[in-house]
Amino acid sequence: MGQGFKAPDFRQLYLNFTNNAAGGYSVYGTQDAIRIIRELNRIGQIAELKPEFDRLTELSPEFSTGMNLGAEYRPSQTVHIRINGFRNDIRSLIDVRQVATRIDGSQIFSYLNVKRAFTQGVETEFRWQLKTTWQLSGGYQWLRTGDKDEWARIKKGLEYTRSSDGTSRVMNKNEYVGLPNRSKHQAQFKLTYQPSETRFIFLRCLYRSRWTVANSNGNGVHDVQDEFANGFVQINLSGGLPLRKNLQLQAGIENLLNYQDIIYLPNFPGRNLYLTLNFKL
Repeated sequence: MGQGFKAPDFRQLYLNFTNNAAGGYSVYGTQDAIRIIRELNRIGQIAELKPEFDRLTELSPEFSTGMNLGAEYRPSQTVHIRINGFRNDIRSLIDVRQVATRIDGSQIFSYLNVKRAFTQGVETEFRWQLKTTWQLSGGYQWLRTGDKDEWARIKKGLEYTRSSDGTSRVMNKNEYVGLPNRSKHQAQFKLTYQPSETRFIFLRCLYRSRWTVANSNGNGVHDVQDEFANGFVQINLSGGLPLRKNLQLQAGIENLLNYQDIIYLPNFPGRNLYLTLNFKL
């Protein structure tokens, strides 16, 4: 069990960044976000102000209390399993949110405080030494998050959503998805072949389930009817080969399946091939 404290950093306060190479998304620190976005809106560059825009204010420090319980098991010399459960209660959580959309569809992000939040879940990891040169490893995380004030209102039947016919109704507890930009399921697997220190092949697979991006039905909380980004699988492949005593060649392909999502992952590159030569003096 432990406690932590985090003050807003320079990025969260003063960043003014636009990535034109990846759909033109922008991130503004809270010291300038309201002024910049209002000016963009005045000159007709804003298509939509998200509900989170009205929550922008001066950031407060973040305080957290975390509890963690873990166990390890070794059924044999070649297999290692670890499982871990955790719970974090956070006051004034500093969270990044989409606060506006430009008329060209690009997104604008900034930071805000969530008064009382929680994250909890389970993590598992395993490592299996198949042979001397082969190893399989991986992990999985199940995550649940939420705003405590929102969750309390939902349990009391005070939050509403829309039915398929457009009428309002009380939100069910199982419709609440918690904090945005967080996937409920994440997993990774890695297959390694390494007959020597300089000869290796790594195959790594990453999975992330869908996550909420922004509130779209106007009720102020994130539920199953809101805007979601699709889950995806990413595969990376790399290898190394010695050419001479002091010279090594490394090559790889990142994002082998060429997964791209310009709208929700504008900073996520497509397929990337690289080649590296390492020379040791």
